[in-house]
Amino acid sequence: MRRESGLLHPTALAAIAALVINDHLLKDAYPSWLTGKLSDIAGMVFFPLLAAALLAPLVRITRDRLLSACVIATGIGFAAIKLWEPATVVCEHVLGLLQLSAGRVQIVRDPTDLLALPALAFPLSRAVRGRADTGPEPSLGTTDQPVTGTVA
Repeated sequence: MRRESGLLHPTALAAIAALVINDHLLKDAYPSWLTGKLSDIAGMVFFPLLAAALLAPLVRITRDRLLSACVIATGIGFAAIKLWEPATVVCEHVLGLLQLSAGRVQIVRDPTDLLALPALAFPLSRAVRGRADTGPEPSLGTTDQPVTGTVA
C-alpha cells in the first residue's frame, strides 16, 4: 500500500481500528445509538481512501481527482443505503457475499445515520491538500509548449 493513499495516516488507522472494535465487540456488549454512529463515522473516514487505493491502478486520473470522486460516491452510496430500501437490500447481499456468511447481513435504515456524512471531510481534505501541493492544473487546451507556426 503506497503512503500517499492516505490509509496509513493515523486518523485513517484509528478509524479502521474503531470500526473493527466497534463492530466485533462494542455493538454486542453495549448496543446503543452511539455504537451505531461510531461505525458510520469510521466508515466515512476510511472507505473513500480504501476505494481510491483499490481503483488507482485501474484508472488514469490524478490521485486527488480519484479520491474526490470516491468521497462523492461514498456519500451518495451511504445516503442511498440508509434511505432507500432497494439500495439497502443490494448492499446487504453484497456484504454477505464478501463475508462469505451463510445469511444476509442486516443493515438498519436510519436517516439519523446521515449525521456521519461530515466525517467525509477528512478524506476530502486529503484530496484538496494534494491539489494544493501540486499547484493548479492547466485548463483544457493549454500546454506548457511555446506556440510556433504561421497564421494564415
